[in-house]
Amino acid sequence: MIKAKAIWVIIVSISFFVVLGCTSEAKDKIDKNIEASASYYKAQNYEKAVESGKKAVKSSPKNSDSHYWLGSSYGAIGEHKLAIEELHAAEALAKNKSDLAYIANKLGDSYLGIGDNDEALRQCNRALIIQRELGGNDAIATDLSNLATIYSSSGQKEKALEYYQEALRLQPDGPGTSSIYGNMASIYKGLDKLEDAELFTRKSLDLSERAGDYHNQAVQLIRLGDIQRIKKDYKAAESTLLDGLKKIQKVGDINWEGQACQKLGWLYRDLGKKSQAAEYSKMALAIYTRLDNKEAIEAVVPMHFVDYGIPLWFSCRKLIDGVLNIRHLMCRLKGVLDKLVVIGCPEGGYRQSSQNSVIFSEHSRPTEFINQELVQTASVSSFFVEVVLGYRNQIILFFDIQP
Repeated sequence: MIKAKAIWVIIVSISFFVVLGCTSEAKDKIDKNIEASASYYKAQNYEKAVESGKKAVKSSPKNSDSHYWLGSSYGAIGEHKLAIEELHAAEALAKNKSDLAYIANKLGDSYLGIGDNDEALRQCNRALIIQRELGGNDAIATDLSNLATIYSSSGQKEKALEYYQEALRLQPDGPGTSSIYGNMASIYKGLDKLEDAELFTRKSLDLSERAGDYHNQAVQLIRLGDIQRIKKDYKAAESTLLDGLKKIQKVGDINWEGQACQKLGWLYRDLGKKSQAAEYSKMALAIYTRLDNKEAIEAVVPMHFVDYGIPLWFSCRKLIDGVLNIRHLMCRLKGVLDKLVVIGCPEGGYRQSSQNSVIFSEHSRPTEFINQELVQTASVSSFFVEVVLGYRNQIILFFDIQP
């Protein structure tokens, strides 16, 4: 997929892997596990697809299909690291070019999901090369659209739009058209063309409803709700985002559930409803932390900091100059982490206040609450992401109270 960096929908064609007929009872059970995982995946019941996929991998570890469907199901719920592991296992066992193309396509999706755009680009280019050899406009359009998604995520918006338009030319009314419209809408939103963004989001939503694609309906509702928020149509935004959250929770895509919670946090912040903003912001951060998604965490973690005891510019200078070795910093923090409070602000970042002056023991704590803006640096951002991920159990997360 940062103000919050857009999380992109990558279109992935479903591979119709062939499950060979078997005569033994044991092999029949293996086939049933694979078929069950594939069926649940196509029905967008991803939790059941994962459950059946695990059984298939256990009973048939050398079957590429077992790993493919489990990996695909993990990717659908945002567990991209697990998806990559299973998809590489499927790749090693694949027996034909068609399967390799579908696997590369899925790998591109999951590498994009963990923020590795270079590897995502490599995998999607592999898929496109194979599909051009095999022929078929729908598959080629899917790969072009996936490449557009990666270019857009990398900031190459105009190039992305060219790829999407070429994909639409090849597939004007196919299974991936809805997602292409949705992704184009995200580009227009990033370019502050909100009317175009809303138009294409509604096109995507309409196609998803007609096709019965419940997953993409949920995604487009979340996107539409955030556009409505930016346009200050708060009543519509609240209704749309809550509907999108409800639907995405039914599907089981926790990555997009995190996006919905984060956008609701922004909405309630804009409305001045701090308690509700706090609730949804904490839910989003908990999801991103569970997924170990550093890029997504950086969407909510530190843009602003406050420290009791030291002027902010000095404490950040100490962080950058005095603790270049992160491991050394963690050792210094370990004894006071249960006293450290990280206060979450949606879209505005984080404030850090320590009730213990051990970190910078040579400085005393003043009575006034010092609030100074900090220009974010990679070092400071990386530090707080590491704290959140490495010491999540010792950190209390709650919403900012205005000083």
